[in-house]
Amino acid sequence: MSRFAKRLADLVPGLLFIFALLAVVEIAARTGLVNAAVVPPPTAVAVQFGEIIGSGVWLGPLMQTLATLAAGYGNGCAVGIGLGVLMGS
Repeated sequence: MSRFAKRLADLVPGLLFIFALLAVVEIAARTGLVNAAVVPPPTAVAVQFGEIIGSGVWLGPLMQTLATLAAGYGNGCAVGIGLGVLMGS
């Protein structure tokens, strides 16, 4: 068995579990076992995701989120390094 085939065979059980879980959630949401407003069907999420990506509207909010993340990380690093230097001296 080639390395690729072994790797693929190792991935199959996990992928089957994920697909089965998504199918259960889909059925539960579509049949009303769970409130679709709280747990939307995975197909509805995929369609909405495709529409958002296709429209290009996501780029601005993504950049704002990444800038906020970078600012928070930078502030945390600065405080952590400063405290580390003070504790080490």
